[in-house]
This record gives sequence, structure tokens and C-alpha cells, in this order.
Amino acid sequence: MRKLSFYPKLAARSIKNNRQFYLPYILTVIGTCAAMYILYALNFDPGFSQLGEGTTNGQAYVSMFMTIGIFLVSVFCFIFLVYTNSFLMKRRTKELGLYSVLGMGKKNIAGIMVFESLYIAVIGIVLGLALGILLHKLMTLLLYSLMRLPVPFGFSVQLPAVLSTAMFFALMIFLTLILNLWRVGRSKPVELLRGGNVGEKEPKINWFIVIIGVLSLGGGYFIAMWTPDSMWAIALYFVAVFLVIIGTYCLFTSLSIMALKALRKNKRYYYKAKHFISVSGMLYRMKRNGVGLANICIIATMVMVMISGTLSLYLGCDEIVKLNTPTDIVVQGRHYYHYTTDENGEIDPEQAVPINPDALNNYVLDLFAEAGAEPTSGYQIEDLDVNTEVITKNGSTVFTNFYIITADTYAAITGEEAPVLGEGEALAVFSVAGANDQLREGFRFQEYDLDGNLTGNPGPEFTIVGECENILNNIVRTDALLAAGEENYVLMVVDGTETLDEIGKTTVTGIYYWEGRYNFATLSDAEQNALYDAFWAENHDFSAADCGYVAYFRTDTRVD
Repeated sequence: MRKLSFYPKLAARSIKNNRQFYLPYILTVIGTCAAMYILYALNFDPGFSQLGEGTTNGQAYVSMFMTIGIFLVSVFCFIFLVYTNSFLMKRRTKELGLYSVLGMGKKNIAGIMVFESLYIAVIGIVLGLALGILLHKLMTLLLYSLMRLPVPFGFSVQLPAVLSTAMFFALMIFLTLILNLWRVGRSKPVELLRGGNVGEKEPKINWFIVIIGVLSLGGGYFIAMWTPDSMWAIALYFVAVFLVIIGTYCLFTSLSIMALKALRKNKRYYYKAKHFISVSGMLYRMKRNGVGLANICIIATMVMVMISGTLSLYLGCDEIVKLNTPTDIVVQGRHYYHYTTDENGEIDPEQAVPINPDALNNYVLDLFAEAGAEPTSGYQIEDLDVNTEVITKNGSTVFTNFYIITADTYAAITGEEAPVLGEGEALAVFSVAGANDQLREGFRFQEYDLDGNLTGNPGPEFTIVGECENILNNIVRTDALLAAGEENYVLMVVDGTETLDEIGKTTVTGIYYWEGRYNFATLSDAEQNALYDAFWAENHDFSAADCGYVAYFRTDTRVD
């Protein structure tokens, strides 16, 4: 019984006597634990659904980013705790060696270390959770304020976040304990006693770590430079961050030693008074402090990226809103050319009815009139998205993505006069992909049946009569614009709606988009929002309005 109480007392005295070494380690546990709890708590917060309110996948996106952030912070916390623990153990080797000389076996030392880890876990996790719970409310207020959402009242503690954080750090401290026991188990008492006085061996170059570092860092920067559009950027951003973190650690600990040894081999450089001592000293200091310098580098970079990224997103919110909803209210309809058929293979006649943009516009204006509002200005745009294979003038086939608009839409989004185009004539702008060079001479669409098979009948044929590069700065559907940068993509201007419908029916894969864009300068902000809410709740009957078959209908709003 006395033996059992001996270990806790000795462990507590050891922590107290070595507080100058233990304090940084305990503060590390507290700080990282608080940060981890805040991320978990934001993810588990019951008011979290408000972050995605009014968007299709807003909550899913925020949840995804929080989850990825938790993973990256977990990796960083593990590396940081292992490094801090290593720093602590190097300064305790003499004390542990003294225990051995005084008659303690390795089992006795292990008992002391177990209780030391237990004390650190209790102090670090409890204080870390307490700090995280206090800061979580502050972070919530800042997040809701940045996202311009109403700040929720009340104070809550997320039990799932508490349990997840406590389990993670308990596991981390347990792993460091296993690592410490392994180090002590491999060492002899005399080596431990003389640990603080034994000179360090010259560090060796670990080529495996160097190669991993170069590949990881190169891969991270390649992803950053290669990413073609915003969707890929979102998907691969954290992959690139993870690779850069791994590469930074590897290169700071191995490549730096390789560079210093290369300098030492250069006799003209090395055997000079101002270089001799600095290179020799750095060679040994990088072995000991490489991970610490990597931590500083990564933390500084994260802070700069976080601040610059947050400011860019926050200050660019108005521009993003204006790009996606350039007027007070945007009404959108979609018509899919993926017709459904009955058991006899007959097309649903309602779906085969083409879109009537003028009828759609009149129908929307009538809805506004019923609500007692009249737009002060507005316009409508049409476009067709098609992924299909076309035949060029020389007879070759090219699979291409088409973004096709009418001449009136071209005039509406550029502010220029509508181009005069005849049947089979088109303006175009081509992506950088080489395959599109064949399309400049002209091409012909092919006809497909409902099962996606070629019928053998020719589709609409077009001759490119001019370029329209100026349209790139005015396109609102940014997904098409971004895709035009790297993929096979053609942006076309044709004469009218009938041509869009003809292409859509031929390829069967097209999606027709119609947008009515309306400004209400005479309405206040509150009146515009009320009109938007009433319009959104309306059950729109397109068949009665003779607008054609519309499979999707939505509204967006922007109040200046």
C-alpha cells in the first residue's frame, strides 16, 4: 500500500521540481486541447444548421471544412506534442539516471512516469477544455458576425465535443508515455545519468526522409499551381496543405542537414572564420531544433493564409453576390432534354414542349403584380449546356462541352447590340485545349436517341463567323467560365431560342437555363425581402401559363 502511494507523491514532486520544463509541455496540451474543442464544438453546435440556412449545401460545406480542419489540426497537435515531449525528456535523462543509481529499477521508473503522464493528462485536458469552452462562445460570436447571421443567445457545452477532445488527447499522452518508456527501457542507467553531458553525434542525412519531403512539398505546390477551377480548389486545398506540412517537417529535419554538409565540403567557403563556426554550430542545432523551426514556419504560414484568406472572402462577399445575383431578384427555370418515355417508348408530350421565354417572363411579371410590385428594370437570359460529340469539317469527331447563349442574351450580359446571325452561323470563344482548334472551321452536331445512341441522322451544322472574347468578363454562370480555362469547352452565340431547342432535342443531353433578372428600386430592403419570401412560397403553375415544361424553378435575392 505504501508502495502504491510512493509513485504518485514522487511523480508530483518531480513535476514541481522540474516545473520549468513541464510548464511549456502542459501549456502546449492546454492550448492545443482548447483549439481542438472549439473545432469539435462548432461542428456539434445545435445552432450549426443556421450557417447553411438559405443555401442548398451550406451546412454540408461548413461541416466538411470543419471535419478536414479537425484532421489537419490533429496531425499538427500530434507532431507538436511529440516534439515538446522529446524536448522535456532530453532534460530529464540525468534525473532518471539518478533514480536508477539510487536503486530504482526500470519498472519503478515506469511507475513514476505513468503517474506523471496521468497528472499532465488531467491538468492539461481539464484546463484545456475549460479554456476551450470559454473561447468557444467568442469564436461562435465572431463566426456568426462574419457570416452576417443573427447571433444566438445562451451558453452551451457540447458533450460530444468534450468526449472527442478528451479521448484524442488521452490517446496522444498515452502514446508519448509509450514512447518515453521505450526510450528508458533501451537506455542503461549510466547512459541516463550522463545523458546531459554526453556530446551529440554528428547528424546523418536520411535520404528517405529527404525524398519524402521533396515529393510531398513538390506535390503540394503542384496541386496549388495546377488546380484549374474553384471546385477542384475546394476538393484539393486541404490535400495540398497536408502535403506541404509533411514536406516542411521532412525538409527542415533532413534537407537542412544535407545543405549544411554540402557547405562544409566546400573548402573555399567553409574554412573562413565567419563561416566555420556558424556552419558547424548550425549542423548540430538543426538536428535538435529542426522540428521546432518547422513548427514556427507552419504556424506563421497558417496565420498568414488564414488572415489573408478570411479577409479576401469577407471583403469579396459583395462582388461574389453581385456576380451570382446581379439584380435584386433572379428567377431561374431549367428544362432538361433527358425526356422520359412510357412503356411504349413514347415521349411524355408535356416534356417535349419547348421553353417559351417570353411567356415565362410575362408569368413572373404577373406574379409580381399580384404581390403589388413592379420591377423598375430587368432583362432575361437564356443558355444551353451540352456535353456531346460533334463532327468537324475534316470528318473527325471531337467530344466537347458547349455553353450556348442567344444573341439577345449576349446583348443583355455585355451591354452591346445583339449580333445579327443567320441560320447555322455562330460566334464562339474556345478554351485553350488543342482539340478545339479543329472546331474553328465549323462543325455539325450529331443526333442521339433517348438511350444515348447515335441515330445516323445529321444534327444542326454551324459555321463560326467571329470570335467573342469580350463575353468572358460578363458571364454570370461562373462554373462554365472556369471550366473553359482548362477543358475542351466552347462558348457559342446563336441566333435565338429555336436554335437552342433544336440543339437540345438533337443531343438529348442538354440543360436549358432561363433567368429573369429584376430590379425594384422603389422598394425598401424590407419590402424586397418580403416580396422574395412571398415569391419563393408561391406554387408556380407553368402549364397554365403556357411557359413550356420547366423542371426546376428558383429565386435568388440581393438587397443592396
